[in-house]
Amino acid sequence: MKTMKKVLALLVAVLMALSMVAAFAENPTYTITVNSSDNHTYRVYQVLTGTLSDANSKKLGNPAWGADAKDSTADVNDFIESINATGLDRDDIAALVTAAVNTNGEGQGTVDKEHPKTVTPGYYVLVDETAEANLADGETLSLNIVEVVRNVTVTAKNGTTTSDKKVDDVNDSTGASQTGQESADYDIGDHIPYTLSATLPANYADYTKYYLQFQDDMSEGLTLDTGSVKIYYGDSDTTGASISFTAAEGTSYTGGQLYTYTIADVKTTASALSAGDKIYIKYTATLNDKAVINDKGNPNKSRIVFSKNPNWDGTGTPDTGDTPWDIAVVFTYKTVFNKIDKETKKPLTGADFRLDKFIKDENGSDTYKTVKGTWTDVTTLGDSKHPSKNVDTYTKDTDSAANAKFTFAGLDDGYYRLVETATPEGYNTLEDTYFEITANHTVTGLESLAGTDGAQFNMLATKAEGKLEADIENGQGTQLPSTGGIGTTIFYIAGSLLAIGAAILLITKRRMGSDE
Repeated sequence: MKTMKKVLALLVAVLMALSMVAAFAENPTYTITVNSSDNHTYRVYQVLTGTLSDANSKKLGNPAWGADAKDSTADVNDFIESINATGLDRDDIAALVTAAVNTNGEGQGTVDKEHPKTVTPGYYVLVDETAEANLADGETLSLNIVEVVRNVTVTAKNGTTTSDKKVDDVNDSTGASQTGQESADYDIGDHIPYTLSATLPANYADYTKYYLQFQDDMSEGLTLDTGSVKIYYGDSDTTGASISFTAAEGTSYTGGQLYTYTIADVKTTASALSAGDKIYIKYTATLNDKAVINDKGNPNKSRIVFSKNPNWDGTGTPDTGDTPWDIAVVFTYKTVFNKIDKETKKPLTGADFRLDKFIKDENGSDTYKTVKGTWTDVTTLGDSKHPSKNVDTYTKDTDSAANAKFTFAGLDDGYYRLVETATPEGYNTLEDTYFEITANHTVTGLESLAGTDGAQFNMLATKAEGKLEADIENGQGTQLPSTGGIGTTIFYIAGSLLAIGAAILLITKRRMGSDE
């Protein structure tokens, strides 16, 4: 009897073990792992359940609607047939599966590289819900990932949108032009060329629609030339099309102005573009009389707001990200001339000056003294190259002590000539003074500033104020010799000789008269 009980107990144990194996075979579990280089977080949705013949199989047997199916009353076999249709590629299948899932709920939880997810066999959709703060600059979200889950490792299907802002730098005196710079220097009144660009992401083909907005923020010293704005779609577009910037709220500069230009769907507007292509906006802005003159310059920055979710179908508001602000800076300078007496070094009144800037002709050489060009008064600067230029601010100090300080503000680098137009009474008029303004600058600030011709005078530079300063000395005119000097003695001697000669002549005449 005891033996029979042991046999029965053993039989029950074997049956239980077999049933557990069978249960395990019917309901195995698998792991979804995120690639270690992928910093995204995905929410997991179950569309279909079923069985797999082995851990490497991609074919789902005995399919049934999963917990997150959008319509569990539909015929699942019809759905399976639609995704197995001939001619469908992986992206087509992904789109069909994604359309069948309800992504409004919590799904089966989330997965990231630190937290793998255990699931049963089935079709799953992984929706990227990475927080904006965790995306790299310009990075997009991933296209929805569809997997027949076995043990699988996933990686984001995404790309990066980039933006850039550049300014061209032109020296009127030498004709030198540098395009695509981060910093430049100009006269007040100049029309400064800027270029904005946006580069389409590597996963651009995954988008059904692609929203893009340019944002450009100008500081107070810059005024948009409204008729100058043009857009170029791709590098092969050399003509561009005129567009209008829209003034918007949200400038980060005191007295500044934010402008935007929106492309609701690049796919429609520029259908020939593809991943990696660029869209450009080019315009000019005038450096106005509110421009600051210091070592920080006049900044202008831009960025791109873009579709970051390739799963957006074009309805409602797009899920957007933005690139970091990219900054370009323009500098301008001023000269200060102090009129002083050459001997006493004290302020000298009664003078006045004009400052001329050398403007190079198109076919001239690079040396300003021999080049074909014109010297132009900077206070009224205007020529064929700068037809609407109303440039630099000229002020003469009217302080009661002495109107002996002359300031020319808002100058570019280049060659200049200082001309004395009024001379203090009793002083010699100065010869024209030639000098060159040179500067080195970056987007972070003014690095160096100098003004000299290497001969007549060196100007004192105050970089923080963008200022070059020099003393202009006037000597008095030629003077008559002073009393008691050698000149007076000569006059006395000459006078004495004349007197003696006259006396001799008189005596001689008298004697001749007596002899007669």
